[in-house]
Amino acid sequence: MKLYCYPVYSYLLSLIIFVVSAQANVSFSISALSHVDVGENFVTTIEVSNIDDLSGFEIVLEFEPVETICALENSDGDFQFDFKIVNIADCQDGTIQFAQASFTPKSGSGCLFSTSWKALTDGIATIRFISGALSNSNGSPIDYLTPPPVQIIVGNPVITPNVSIVAPEYVKPNEQFTTGVMISDVVDCMGIQFYYEISPANIVCADKNISGGFITGFEVENVVDCEKGIFKYSAATFSPKDGNGTLFTTDWMPQSEGVVTIRLIEGVLSNSNAEPIAFTHPESAQITIGNPNNKYDLNADGIISIKDLILLLQVFAGIKT
Repeated sequence: MKLYCYPVYSYLLSLIIFVVSAQANVSFSISALSHVDVGENFVTTIEVSNIDDLSGFEIVLEFEPVETICALENSDGDFQFDFKIVNIADCQDGTIQFAQASFTPKSGSGCLFSTSWKALTDGIATIRFISGALSNSNGSPIDYLTPPPVQIIVGNPVITPNVSIVAPEYVKPNEQFTTGVMISDVVDCMGIQFYYEISPANIVCADKNISGGFITGFEVENVVDCEKGIFKYSAATFSPKDGNGTLFTTDWMPQSEGVVTIRLIEGVLSNSNAEPIAFTHPESAQITIGNPNNKYDLNADGIISIKDLILLLQVFAGIKT
């Protein structure tokens, strides 16, 4: 965690912001190019919409990796504030801080400030909104919607697709649940083939595999075998697919309490030339059915809490068994 220490600036801003208020529909956005070349200079802007009676603001951003992009300087936006409180663009720490205030309140939509950058090396850079404070003419904070991070592709980085399995950490006994095999950052994918092992095999039983809709066309193999503790899924499409999505999901039914591990044994992605696509293999997923190690965790959420106490009292009272 990074600490942003500027006590004098914080004190000045605290004179502006001291009472809680709300202003509906105020939102920020980070405007940036999706792709730049190595060595290219480019500009990002922080946009605000539907603002009213704005007398001061402070924005903190974070960017990474600092080897890929460097923030050069911040510049004033559209609202013509009277003075700056903070103006920092730090490539070493990967942080941007900018704060301004004005005697005359501002309203409308536009650019709060812009940042100029230098693209340094091939890679994928991310700019994140860390914190922000908006103040009106009464010294009251203005509520706002925060923007999602933005990614900028610099040059021609080698992007390795990632395959992951999404599974619940805890499941109640006799409660059906679903796992999903996901993919991200893939290009020109036309076929998939996955073979998973469940260990031990007697704790859960796979009911069926269902296409996730990312690779559609025809199924080649769809197998669930509870006795052997395996499940397999293969499919192909007529049109290459790019991006992120769900490859397939699997429905499960617990058979007994315990901890089960789902592990990828073999996985294949293929492109439109029938060539294999290298990908990052997923970590194994562990799922706890009930809680065999703690009889007082009655709701099987992995912790003992007031909810478990209520369930335990209901058992003692004969309400539940």
